[in-house]
Amino acid sequence: MDRTPLLPSSVLAQIDALLIDPRGSFSPQPIALCRAPDFATAQVVTLVTVHDDGALVVVLAEPLALEETCWVEKSTHSDHAQPGPYLVSEVREGNRPEDTHALCWIHVLRPDPWADTVALT
Repeated sequence: MDRTPLLPSSVLAQIDALLIDPRGSFSPQPIALCRAPDFATAQVVTLVTVHDDGALVVVLAEPLALEETCWVEKSTHSDHAQPGPYLVSEVREGNRPEDTHALCWIHVLRPDPWADTVALT
């Protein structure tokens, strides 16, 4: 006989969402993101975490294209996001329960060491 306690499905859904979409205890911060090709207009996005390798995890209301080049501007709100060129390496829909109220897209931006920073500035 299985004596594993049964958890309500809502709790199981929250656990699954945290395992798939771990945002941790990092305090979300606004950063300015400029998109190719002209980088002229900055949009404020939410930085939710920074990986050890310098990759940024940001949340936007719409998806960016994979491999899209972006520029993160120097921020007075965040010391965590290094300014410079980034490539969109992952894009997925947010899957936490609170994300169902307002669709959001989770993006991983990796520093782009091959970017021509002279052409981007």
